[in-house]
Amino acid sequence: TITITNGAGQSASARTNGFGYYRFEGVQVGETYVLSVIHKLYSYTPRTVTVGDSINDMDFHPSN
Repeated sequence: TITITNGAGQSASARTNGFGYYRFEGVQVGETYVLSVIHKLYSYTPRTVTVGDSINDMDFHPSN
């Protein structure tokens, strides 16, 4: 599960498909968001991103 949180603390979640792809709609250009991953077996470091346009390469790798 991927969670995206804006500066106001509002969040939305999406599940990845079998290939690890996910998508969020309604993300505002110019805003900064924190993306975090929840997984049963692995832990991931949250990432902060400022949206400039479509982001097609936001990959996450386990921390441990």
